[in-house]
Amino acid sequence: MPPVEATVTTAASAMTATRVEDIPDFVEHYLSEPANTTKLTAYARRRFGIDADEARDLIQETAYEVLRQSRLIHRPEGFLFQVFHRRCCHFLARQKRREATFLPAPDQVDETELKSRFGGEIGTRDSDELLRRLNLRRAFASASTVCRQILRAYYVEGCSLKESADHASIAHSGAWRTIDRCLKKLKTCLA
Repeated sequence: MPPVEATVTTAASAMTATRVEDIPDFVEHYLSEPANTTKLTAYARRRFGIDADEARDLIQETAYEVLRQSRLIHRPEGFLFQVFHRRCCHFLARQKRREATFLPAPDQVDETELKSRFGGEIGTRDSDELLRRLNLRRAFASASTVCRQILRAYYVEGCSLKESADHASIAHSGAWRTIDRCLKKLKTCLA
């Protein structure tokens, strides 16, 4: 069987495919131009409401995904844009799932909220669980900013210990001690 041609000719026009070996060069060249990254960042902000820092992270994830391709890519710029669009959609879906797992602020939920949520039956297992979670939120709100940042990053967002330390702007070596100290503070608040 003959090797795959680098170009495919159609009746209307010639379309060039990027070989697997050329993909890293294309990605490096495309993303090194500020106009291209600005265009992608503006698209993320305009279409999805994603801020510039998150858009830069998504551009890096896109580059990584495109570099993993092991096939011919027709119109690599369009393919890169498709991957970036899909990454933005996944980012928004993750963000919505995270927001859905958080309870409303403790001062916004009262007994009438509990009654409406559980059909007027206070004292059921579900309402007790909600009260425990609200108490945990109150304790969490009373913790220091560093404690909130590192605990949220490590336990809620699922970041690694190093990434959690970066979120809280503390030394990597002291991250576990800080988490341990913050958990002890939360336990004393809940006791």
